[in-house]
Amino acid sequence: MTLAELERRSLERNWGQGRKLELAQHLTRYTVLPVSRELCAKWAEVSVAAKRKGRPIQTADAWIAASALHYRVPLITNNRGDYSAVDGLALLSA
Repeated sequence: MTLAELERRSLERNWGQGRKLELAQHLTRYTVLPVSRELCAKWAEVSVAAKRKGRPIQTADAWIAASALHYRVPLITNNRGDYSAVDGLALLSA
């Protein structure tokens, strides 16, 4: 989801071709994780559980949290509160 958000930001800010190439080159250093049925199910679980706790989670944040849970990796964030309703999620922040 964060890749999609970066692409959207480049369009919203009318980045020129040079800036878009710079972003594309920068992103080659990262792995894009695949989507699967299991990941989609985890997203649904995260979304519904947060809503039931009275702490609805934004769609993009739910995808990020679900991905971290699915791949069993900690989530690095400066916005711990965005993920406070997600059980079992390991958060790392400064």
